[in-house]
Amino acid sequence: MKITWKQVESVMRGQGASENEVNSQRQLFNCTSFQLYCFKEFGLITEKTFSLLDPSKELRLNSGAVEDLGELDTYDLVEYISNHKLTYHQASTISPQQMALLPEEQVETVTKALIGSMEDSDPIRYSLSAIVQTGFPYRAIKGQQHYERHNGDLTVTMSAPNDIGLPSGIYPRLIFVHVCSEIVKKKKRVIDLGPSLRSFVEDTMGRPWSTGSKGTERKWRASLISLLATSFTISMKYKNEDQEGILLKNVSIADDSNMWWDRKDDGELQGAEIHVSEAFADALLSHATPLDIRALRTLCGLRSPLAFDLYCWLTFRYWKMEQGRQPVVRISWKQLHEQLGTGIKTVRQFKVEAIKALGMVKEVYPQANFNTDTEQCLILISSPPHIAPQAAPSQKELDLQSQ
Repeated sequence: MKITWKQVESVMRGQGASENEVNSQRQLFNCTSFQLYCFKEFGLITEKTFSLLDPSKELRLNSGAVEDLGELDTYDLVEYISNHKLTYHQASTISPQQMALLPEEQVETVTKALIGSMEDSDPIRYSLSAIVQTGFPYRAIKGQQHYERHNGDLTVTMSAPNDIGLPSGIYPRLIFVHVCSEIVKKKKRVIDLGPSLRSFVEDTMGRPWSTGSKGTERKWRASLISLLATSFTISMKYKNEDQEGILLKNVSIADDSNMWWDRKDDGELQGAEIHVSEAFADALLSHATPLDIRALRTLCGLRSPLAFDLYCWLTFRYWKMEQGRQPVVRISWKQLHEQLGTGIKTVRQFKVEAIKALGMVKEVYPQANFNTDTEQCLILISSPPHIAPQAAPSQKELDLQSQ
């Protein structure tokens, strides 16, 4: 015989339980963990037992591999918060309705996870301006690992060994910003990613970590390797009344890097040291775009590389408009597709996805003033850069250390 919720509710109301008490017990009754506990400890079977007992969910809860805590019921959420260290991303997925039902101790834990990242004493990060204007591929590229994007007279070309592949998706974008920021902020060309890949992902990147065939560990490892294996060619055409020419810059991020994994610990990276090339450091320090890490973390949680790229591009573009004293700029969807639309086949499809992504950007960058209502172009209206750029320091001023 199965116990139904109607039977439980009938008994409670018969005993004079309040509406709040009934609602609270209804949520408990529907909890996966509660059903599992009743079944394992007492052999109690309810109408929910077999529909809610999901072994894969229990495994994810125990391993701490849940990225979206908004999918958990109150009972599971309380247990998860009590047993795992929350990242900023995980805390940001908890809804106000869930927060209202949490005990005070768990509310405090969630709040600390949010505040700890949102009130970063130094939220400014940096990226190379050429990459800000073109981005990385959104998805893995098949065949020859060659990628090229155009922005007017600027062309950025990337290439990587075919068996490694070009960097694509959210993860290499975050790693790239971290590497650029370390160079600018710490005045060194040797970057230590920390004692393990897991600590780098959770503590530095603020992202969830999981292992196994579908875990994030494999993606982070592949992203790090592909980024360091990629060569960049940045070309800029120019002309004036008397002559024309082209400026070429061939760079790779690292002269060399040392990484090693422990075969006995799910292949976790045990150490990584990146020796940044002088050419890359020089290009970065001459052309760095400042960004807000809080905005980047939020956009990463939305899993949209296009929104990530549009945020970076907009804050750079508004700075250019400010420098040129341009009140309005019109950029055709075709031109923007050539810059940032990798992996999206048609301009029409790109426009649809870009408008959706711009809505995400507006949430983290409300000062951005633009109009997407026109058929042919995106209209940018003069707005303050999200992070006002300082005068770019020279390599000599930063006194980069090669040790």
